[in-house]
Amino acid sequence: LVEPRNLYQPWTLFVLLIDACLVCRLKQRVALILITVLVVWLFVASMEGTFRFGLYDLPHLMSQEQRRDIVSCEELPCKNDIGDSLVSLTYQLVVVLLDFYFTRGFAH
Repeated sequence: LVEPRNLYQPWTLFVLLIDACLVCRLKQRVALILITVLVVWLFVASMEGTFRFGLYDLPHLMSQEQRRDIVSCEELPCKNDIGDSLVSLTYQLVVVLLDFYFTRGFAH
């Protein structure tokens, strides 16, 4: 699931952005676009962690030393078990979608 040294989870910022869109009564289309981008991002990140198709290996993103500061596995790139990836993806999607549902209800 979440590696112990990786405390920063950028997807949580999307939750705050979506809440801000709803509370500030921006067009619902903006929130739906953010949700779509987030769901695609979470899915791709989950699949990359499981099947290692090369997204995290792009040389211009991070050096080996920078990645080693973030992750806790011995040999980079780290590979996740498919079961752990599915559980993590499900958890993240439930948090995002339930938060959207509840915040939308309060905002209206």
